Amino acid sequence: MGIIEGIINVVQEGRFRLAASDGRSALFQLSSDASLEPQDLDSLAIGALPVRVTYSEMRNRGAALAHDITPATGANGVRIPVYFRRAE
Repeated sequence: MGIIEGIINVVQEGRFRLAASDGRSALFQLSSDASLEPQDLDSLAIGALPVRVTYSEMRNRGAALAHDITPATGANGVRIPVYFRRAE
């Protein structure tokens, strides 16, 4: 599993693009076991909230599979307050 931090800047259904803090851009497909639902991605993109994505690579795909999306940690080690929910 890999981890990347950045800001979600494009969302389409369960897919999203993350602008990483190091300047890279990464494409993801939200996993069915993810910590968020597809409809939650829009608010993260609109709010430009920094997030940390835990992912795995998918063979022969242009996107990685996002398993967990959590608030990113600030430079001083303090977690950035972002509210995440998972539908019950």
